[in-house]
Amino acid sequence: MLLAAAQWTFVDAVDRYQTGLQKKSFDAIKWLYNRCNEVEDDRNNAVHAPLWKSAITGQVHPRSAFGNIRAKNLDNKFLIPEYHRLRDTTLLLRNYAVQIHDPMSNERLAWPDIPKLPDRGATKMPPPHPPSPPEEHLLLLKS
Repeated sequence: MLLAAAQWTFVDAVDRYQTGLQKKSFDAIKWLYNRCNEVEDDRNNAVHAPLWKSAITGQVHPRSAFGNIRAKNLDNKFLIPEYHRLRDTTLLLRNYAVQIHDPMSNERLAWPDIPKLPDRGATKMPPPHPPSPPEEHLLLLKS
């Protein structure tokens, strides 16, 4: 609804000439809309995936063994950094929405920069290492 309202207000309802402020306002709302859509599935995985805690290590893992799609989507991720990334992304998007509110109605106010969102690469676990060959094979290779 927000994007439709922005489309109507800043694009469709404009007679013939769209001002720079109207274009900038629509582009900012569309950027926010796209970023929110991108983070939506990751957020739903984090909130709705079943988890379990290892009695041995005390670590928390997604409970994907029973086929839960949300939990499977969290496999191979470090959960705490993933949750932090989602929190930080959400806060940046919220703050940007607040920052563009006043400049949309007053072109004298400075327009905020688009925030740089957190990198998701730090939340992914590296692929497992292939098993090491038995030592007897190493001895055969050396001779």
